[in-house]
Amino acid sequence: MLVSKCVVWMFALSLMAPPAERPPELTFDKHVDYIGWWKREFAAGSGENARELYSPVFPDADLKGGLPSMEGVAREEYDRWDGRVWQPEEFPAIDAYLQSCESYIKDVEKATKVNGYWEPLPDNLTTLYEAVLPGLSTFRAASRAIMVRAWRKQDRQGEAVIDATRTLMRIADHAEQQPWTISGLVGAAIRNLAYTHIRVALDRGVITGDQIKSAYDTLREFDPGPLNWNRAVTCEWAICLDMLQSVCNEGEVQLDRWKAIEGAAAGFDPVAARGLAEQHFKAMLGIVANPIDAKTATRMKAYGETIREKMRANDFNRVMCTNLERAYDLTVRVESHRGGTMIALALYTHHAKHGEWPKRLKDLDKNLGLKDYRDYGKDPYTGKLFKYKLVDGKPLLYSIGADGKDDGGRHDSHWGEKDGGDFVFVPYQD
Repeated sequence: MLVSKCVVWMFALSLMAPPAERPPELTFDKHVDYIGWWKREFAAGSGENARELYSPVFPDADLKGGLPSMEGVAREEYDRWDGRVWQPEEFPAIDAYLQSCESYIKDVEKATKVNGYWEPLPDNLTTLYEAVLPGLSTFRAASRAIMVRAWRKQDRQGEAVIDATRTLMRIADHAEQQPWTISGLVGAAIRNLAYTHIRVALDRGVITGDQIKSAYDTLREFDPGPLNWNRAVTCEWAICLDMLQSVCNEGEVQLDRWKAIEGAAAGFDPVAARGLAEQHFKAMLGIVANPIDAKTATRMKAYGETIREKMRANDFNRVMCTNLERAYDLTVRVESHRGGTMIALALYTHHAKHGEWPKRLKDLDKNLGLKDYRDYGKDPYTGKLFKYKLVDGKPLLYSIGADGKDDGGRHDSHWGEKDGGDFVFVPYQD
């Protein structure tokens, strides 16, 4: 695909952003302790660490035990559940699953009351590439269980959904405190789940009156926001250099070590591989220093086009220089979902106060008691206000999505990535 001169120009400008701290340089003439560096930079933590409180919930070193996954009939019922209030007789397998998980859920809720979280690296680790993060799948499973539990019929239904949202945001925060890109994506998925259920609760009248402000305040206070992309890129850079060092001996590739890596196929020039890795991660740091929006995502794609053939030509860089384009696209998507959810809460608050919907987003009452709600009004896909209008007297709030085209509010659950369309926040779309 040809990259326009405009896109290349934007990419060049992005490289002018000052780089963040980088991992130690690899020279091949002396051993660099990347694991020690990683521990000093990312694993030391400060204050309390919730990791020990999660121990009963996480699987052991052999990936056994801990919070069970929702499987079989329970998973089938979960996939059929449409996000409404439910009763045990409707979904007996889900109810039985939740009962079996109750002690684990309480452990998670207790752990989320601790601010700090970091995953210590085992003493026998030889490369950062080998690090295992057992908590990530558990974080996702626990988030699903906690949210579906909140929708089980009860007296305090709205408060239960808001409480679950608070817990999910704390779990997401713990995930994102780790510097790995995959940790940030798990955190983003959990945040995305919470936004969806807040919008469902608004649409179906589960959250009403003062609860709407409570939901807004909960998200504003506990939402950790997106992962720290500078840290994520720096971490990926360190993993890459550490692996390059581990498969080389005094600058010579040890093919038996290299071909033991998943995806590895052929030998390579270590010096060239190091140079290309340096170029790649420095460029990535420059790009992610920009605001999280569609323009930065375009810069990242443009960079990918310029470097892709060089990466493919060197087996090491092809495997180890992580392509972060998709991860960044998802980050933009979740940030749009975040803003759209907060503005949806503002719209419902306005309606509760005045008995009618505003004609334009600019007409939202400035005295709703929702602190800084106007800060969430711009869509990362456009840099302008989310699209909003009244249709037959009812609100339609949406993002134009990834294709950059306004399709008039035609909903697409894939954010316009495949067949076009917009992502509609209000009214809620299945």
